[in-house]
Amino acid sequence: MVAVKAVPKLDLKRAPQTAPEQLAQMRRRDAQRLNEEIKIMRMLDHANIVQLFETFEDAENVFLVMELCSGGELLGFILETGYHSELQAANIMRQVLAAVRYMHSVQVCHRDLKHANTLVMSQASMSENVVKVVDFGLACHFTPGEPMRQCAGTVVYVAPQVLECKYDHQVDLWSCGVLLYILLCGFPPFRGETDAAIMTAIRRGNYSFPSSDWSTISEEAKSLIRSLLKMKVKDRISADDALDHAWIKDPPRDGMLLGKALERIRKFMAVQRQTQDLNPQHEGGEPCGEPELAKCTSQSSIATWVPQGRASPGAWFQQQLAALGAAVGSVMTKSTTKRAQDSSQNSKPEEPKCRNAGHEPKPNVPPQALKGGGARSP
Repeated sequence: MVAVKAVPKLDLKRAPQTAPEQLAQMRRRDAQRLNEEIKIMRMLDHANIVQLFETFEDAENVFLVMELCSGGELLGFILETGYHSELQAANIMRQVLAAVRYMHSVQVCHRDLKHANTLVMSQASMSENVVKVVDFGLACHFTPGEPMRQCAGTVVYVAPQVLECKYDHQVDLWSCGVLLYILLCGFPPFRGETDAAIMTAIRRGNYSFPSSDWSTISEEAKSLIRSLLKMKVKDRISADDALDHAWIKDPPRDGMLLGKALERIRKFMAVQRQTQDLNPQHEGGEPCGEPELAKCTSQSSIATWVPQGRASPGAWFQQQLAALGAAVGSVMTKSTTKRAQDSSQNSKPEEPKCRNAGHEPKPNVPPQALKGGGARSP
């Protein structure tokens, strides 16, 4: 059996007031992004990376035929089994790090490593299962020594260098540090009530291991997290060295079950699903000089370019978020007014126009409207 991912082509309803020439540019840009994703997936060949078998398309979608991961998302699988331990977390991270090491060896940076992009191959127990890294929509080729400048990723998991729009492939290792931290305690190391607060916490790089949640976790696990979450890139551990770390090579086998972490993960997943329901899918960035407004929540992917010559790329990024919030808020206000007028003119309400019968389509909510998005303080 296989899995088929449908990637919608440009929807004209998405931008009804866009000029025809701009729509043509958007179509070309979307096609280029998808072609790059397909090109990267076809070149990758690793046991812990989902395999792309074939692609085809119709008038509305491009379909990616891929390896079926029947176990579903990693955190959801762990919750369904009801079992979690430090040994299991080490087994998971060994596979994720192996995928990262391979990607970096062929000069591919994923840029969006997170729990939602790690799937489980089958319904077997985790000790006999395979973890697969998926979703290469933000992945790109990199050249050693040349920084990447596109602000891409998911806020909770991004490295501080991404927020400054100047980074290298080591940002994937920072994301691995966040993955591991959440696996062991159930909440992220950098938290806040808003995306701006989360980004501020990431820039400061201050996190802790509260004794109430970490007293039963080994010092070796904490040591690996510290090595992955180094603020300075030159101090951050590589994928090769992470796989040689004592905690990965010889994890504790008599540790306690992480029951409290399971409850935290359940809450984290619940807020994550709510945030994903309220926000659009990630979109790619524009070339420098023609920046696209960033669509950014702590659980949704972001991708935008910062114009060259900015004294503070991070400040520019924050300004774009504020501008997006104001623009979307204005559109939503007009839309609400129009719906109210239409409702008063029609005695019979229209049928809801969405895939799930009986449910109103959810609006695209600006980042500022979300409170924490799964990264609140526990």
